[in-house]
Amino acid sequence: MLAVSKEKYLRHGDSIFDEESYEQVLDILKDTLESIDHHTPIKDADYWQYYEAIESFLYGDLNKEEDGEIWGVSNFHSIWESMCLTYIAQTTNPSFLLHLDSKYVSINLLKQLKSYDKIVDLSNKFKLNESYLNPDAVIFSSLINQIRFEETNYKIRENSWNDYGYKTSIQGDKAGNIAYIGQPTGIHTIEKLKEIYPFEQRYGITITERLPQNFYSFWYISEDTIQNDLAAMRDFNHFFYIALEKNITEWDDFVKEILQPLDISCDNHFSWSSSSNVFIHSFFRHLTPKELKEQFVTFTNQILSNIEIIDIKYMSSDYLRDSTKIEEIKRRSVRKQFVYEYLIQKELERRQDKFSNLSIQSSFWLPSYRPDDPNLIEDGETFMDGYIQLKNINFAVLAENYVA
Repeated sequence: MLAVSKEKYLRHGDSIFDEESYEQVLDILKDTLESIDHHTPIKDADYWQYYEAIESFLYGDLNKEEDGEIWGVSNFHSIWESMCLTYIAQTTNPSFLLHLDSKYVSINLLKQLKSYDKIVDLSNKFKLNESYLNPDAVIFSSLINQIRFEETNYKIRENSWNDYGYKTSIQGDKAGNIAYIGQPTGIHTIEKLKEIYPFEQRYGITITERLPQNFYSFWYISEDTIQNDLAAMRDFNHFFYIALEKNITEWDDFVKEILQPLDISCDNHFSWSSSSNVFIHSFFRHLTPKELKEQFVTFTNQILSNIEIIDIKYMSSDYLRDSTKIEEIKRRSVRKQFVYEYLIQKELERRQDKFSNLSIQSSFWLPSYRPDDPNLIEDGETFMDGYIQLKNINFAVLAENYVA
């Protein structure tokens, strides 16, 4: 196909999705497609596949076919929904993605998502009066989803405290204990970290990226510090953070999946049968299993946040604020959110566990165009007396993710 230079036809900043330039860009693209078609001597099957797809997009046709729909500009809502759903599917922990409308998501991505167990099973729960409902997305939200991890940069140095020969205590930007699997007595963890991270005699080790998987850390957790500590808990592989990454929220599962593989057994007290277990002799030296359980429960109860029902809209916030449209908006969009929430709440109450009291929130994802803003999601105002949170989704950032 004939190569075409963008700079030859478009100015910097011109975009098919820009309010001021889209009409001119569409005309240029249509003329260019016609020129390509005129100057291409050999038109094989691949050529016609690309040509027909581009033609449909530019001229806004929507042709019904047996295998689905062909999108055009006049039906860009379908592409918009696909972009948002694909982003959600690619960036959400699969176990936390409780439901996803599969209509506009690739088959391979759906297969991957279905291979994970859900932290709350909502399969076949969206049924009312013999009718099946289909929300765009339902996400289990935790504080981990909400925190923004900044650049990893911690300065730590060794603390001379000695736990039965094990030297794991650190101080500096983070105070706690760090150890690695198989760590012997007499050698401080810092000595091993020097092989991985920058070291200065005066300042100690600089942790510039998350610790390797064979390293673990532990420090006491309080309700007041959990949210501020999450980034450090991740970077230092805190026992509790690793558990949550594995979707472990119950104590018995924590013991079975996290502690026992490290030869840490606990009944009424931590087993001392393994004389060379750094975690037992150092991390949990002053803790009973009951006290560790209390810490774990405190952490998981604080970290569990809410369930979010996402509805992807191809409309502006001005439309939603139009008082003359309020009844139409209620009928078309808001009432079904109440139904989704009702069905989810019924399932949570049936469980009678720590998830039963989770709050349920609704949000509308609205398109916005902020080319100079690197952030994808911008919280807008609340809608319907605070019942629905409006979120402005940056098309410029979303498009880069979609085509990557």
